[in-house]
Amino acid sequence: MRLNKRDMKIPKQMRKYCPSCHKHTTQKVMIEKVKPRPKTKKGALKWGIRHYAKISAGYTPSPRPIVRDKAKTSRRANIKYQCTVCKKMYFKQNPVRQKKLEQV
Repeated sequence: MRLNKRDMKIPKQMRKYCPSCHKHTTQKVMIEKVKPRPKTKKGALKWGIRHYAKISAGYTPSPRPIVRDKAKTSRRANIKYQCTVCKKMYFKQNPVRQKKLEQV
């Protein structure tokens, strides 16, 4: 199956190597979207916010570089595999960044 870089079609089951069984088995494929960081837990960032405000107060230049990059339009999706023999589940190591990911 030939895959396009932007649009990926993944089968619902595929035959892959299972690291716990140490053999090739049919595996169930699940797609899990990477969730963003929760916005309510800012307690760990409070010191950094206060520190940045203290440094950038007055006539001094900004201590951090100005961000001129645009936001990324695609997200990484975690692909989970579940072995049908031992029922162990594991992730794909380096998830690919793609626009559209669907199961066929």
